[in-house]
Amino acid sequence: MHTLILVRHAEAAPERAGGNDRARTLTERGRLDADRLGARLEALSAPSAAGSDLDPTDMGPARSGSADTDPSGETGPGAFRLGAACLSGAHLWHSTAIRTTETARLLAPHLPLLDAVLPVEALYDLDLYGVLELVRETPENVKTLILVGHNPAMAETCRHLGSDSSDEPVFRRLLQGFPPATAAIFTVASDWAGLSPNTAMLGDILHP
Repeated sequence: MHTLILVRHAEAAPERAGGNDRARTLTERGRLDADRLGARLEALSAPSAAGSDLDPTDMGPARSGSADTDPSGETGPGAFRLGAACLSGAHLWHSTAIRTTETARLLAPHLPLLDAVLPVEALYDLDLYGVLELVRETPENVKTLILVGHNPAMAETCRHLGSDSSDEPVFRRLLQGFPPATAAIFTVASDWAGLSPNTAMLGDILHP
């Protein structure tokens, strides 16, 4: 059992004429949104009110009343939760573009149990199939993988992996768009090499 979190970088400044797309930086709003998104992930991984974390095998699709439906970021008794164990020893990989690097750096302080924050050059150019291949090659000792990348690859990968949950409200929310500073959380009921729509279950979509 693994957890996969796919993140689109936060809002970035437009590319200037003759500029370098990789050098685009986050806007003030983008920095704020990335920090808020980190706080949302942190809230989902916090111990429940009962004092115990949710077993990763019990995670299911987000229902009405999930953390994502509450603008305050607070979760109710039946809300989707990650559990601290899911983020213990997690890896956060990001493309080497400045906007994804900045997003990752703003997320990381909210995830103190991260094992590694790593730049991955290939993430800048990967399409859907490239992202899938990258995840399938993840070492098995990495139980949770957080990827911070770019559209359209992030949105397309989320729609592909979530397609077996197409009847769930959470998937319908995914179809409404995947704007900057959005995260999709999947549980993967196989080894990384077996990642597919059949083994990945879309649990929740988070916005700042």
